[in-house]
Amino acid sequence: MAFASGIFALEGDPELDLKHRYSVRPILQCLKDLDGTDFLFRDIGTAEEFRHYLTQWTMAKNSKFDIGYFSFHGSPGALWFPDGRKSPITLEELGDWLEGRAEGRIIHFCACSVMRLGKVRLSDFRRQTGAAAVMGYRTDVDWAESMAFDTLLFSALRHYARLGDAVNYLDKVAGKLEEHLGFEIIR
Repeated sequence: MAFASGIFALEGDPELDLKHRYSVRPILQCLKDLDGTDFLFRDIGTAEEFRHYLTQWTMAKNSKFDIGYFSFHGSPGALWFPDGRKSPITLEELGDWLEGRAEGRIIHFCACSVMRLGKVRLSDFRRQTGAAAVMGYRTDVDWAESMAFDTLLFSALRHYARLGDAVNYLDKVAGKLEEHLGFEIIR
């Protein structure tokens, strides 16, 4: 049995120039085509939409989507939205929204530097949400590099029964990229 089964992906507009559209959706479709990874995907433009879909993710009917994949602009401990907000959504705010409702799930931030705020605050966030693991990047990441790594990450989470085994696989096959991106897991 796999450690994780499906992906619930929420993505903010990475570019304000509508002619240049990057998206994680083709990566998710590739995983579905390769090994049947089921996913739900939503474009998110506002913090209110984000909160709405977080509620949807944590409902029992969506429990098979046990990986929350959040692809946004980021900064240490925060996600940014292209909706004109003057301030980001902090992990503390996100923790309040998800309090105790992400039990046993994985939260993955595909966002620059979100994980660069210290293990204590990240561990507090993980405990508050009930997540089995919180993961993401400590550095400002290149989009293509993070997509390559995320593809390997999700594949490993789907093929190994234990998180530790998936992490060991990633260390072996993508250790340099993992280090370069500043990939971090809090479990």
